[in-house]
Amino acid sequence: MQRKVGMMGKKSVVVEIMEKRLSPHGFQYVSYNNLIWTFSRGVEGVNQFITIQKSQWENSYALNLYVYGVGLPIYRTKELTNDPEYNCDFLSFNNEQEQREVLNKLLDVAEKYGIDKLNELPNEKKS
Repeated sequence: MQRKVGMMGKKSVVVEIMEKRLSPHGFQYVSYNNLIWTFSRGVEGVNQFITIQKSQWENSYALNLYVYGVGLPIYRTKELTNDPEYNCDFLSFNNEQEQREVLNKLLDVAEKYGIDKLNELPNEKKS
């Protein structure tokens, strides 16, 4: 029988991993609301956001990146990578070890593709 991980455990694991991975890039924890953990940073007067979103139906997470007020799309893993291996919105997990692996895989995408993409967005807005 599978035991569901309590919400407190989930929140702390998500925030712990996101802080470790994103704070070196200047991102800070903003909030948890409606199954979404949000981190942001300001670059040239523009707020950039990286979020981890939990599915309401299962144990799975998706990565979202966007710039507030720019009116550009929210980027998920498949839009960022064009890599068939990452061609999914939500990655599932069954236990805390898999949960950590999924979070790190999503944050790998954020670091490898997403932060550069976010840095391009304010420039698109100005031009």
